[in-house]
Amino acid sequence: MILLVHCSPATLERHRHPALGVLSSPRTYYRRSEGIENWRWAADNDAYSDWNPDRYRRMLDELAGLNGCLFVTAPDVVGDWQTTLERFGRWVGPLHELGLPIGYVLQDDQPADLVPWDDLAAVFVGGTDHWKMGEPARELVDEATRRGLWVHMGRVNGHRRLRYAKAIGCDSVDGTSLSWFRDHYLGAFLEHAVSKDVQLLLKAET
Repeated sequence: MILLVHCSPATLERHRHPALGVLSSPRTYYRRSEGIENWRWAADNDAYSDWNPDRYRRMLDELAGLNGCLFVTAPDVVGDWQTTLERFGRWVGPLHELGLPIGYVLQDDQPADLVPWDDLAAVFVGGTDHWKMGEPARELVDEATRRGLWVHMGRVNGHRRLRYAKAIGCDSVDGTSLSWFRDHYLGAFLEHAVSKDVQLLLKAET
């Protein structure tokens, strides 16, 4: 599993680890000159806090063609799968034209047969906390895995949720605690992310 941290590549150098990657967003994204291609990285869209279509498009243009990209999330609306799907329909063309691997954000009550599977490189487990930890979300993750897609979970800010993300087969996670308080939390989270030791996992939760 990879931890994606919203932080510049240069800042992350002192934490360098095989399970560490970079998360960009329209407000703060990283370019070739900043060493982004030396990391595995992804880009989100700021829908959770500050969605701006013009800023999002500028980010897409800057990131197109850079190596190491796992996915770029198409715009979404938290907890609303219908509007998320509508936004996806408006942005899937530009994302394909720029050659960016597309991530679709799963929201509460998303029907599996309406996920645009054939256009995707990844799914991002979003939605409300109650939904993302439930069986319907897990079934969508299972289907994404069966199709060979990358699976990411957002808002993973504690060891219990990290353990759950690992258990259902997520390939990467992100969380504000990892980005804002990385010197305090990142070492333990990285150890947890790569560990297969059950006792260590249980200890990390206490």
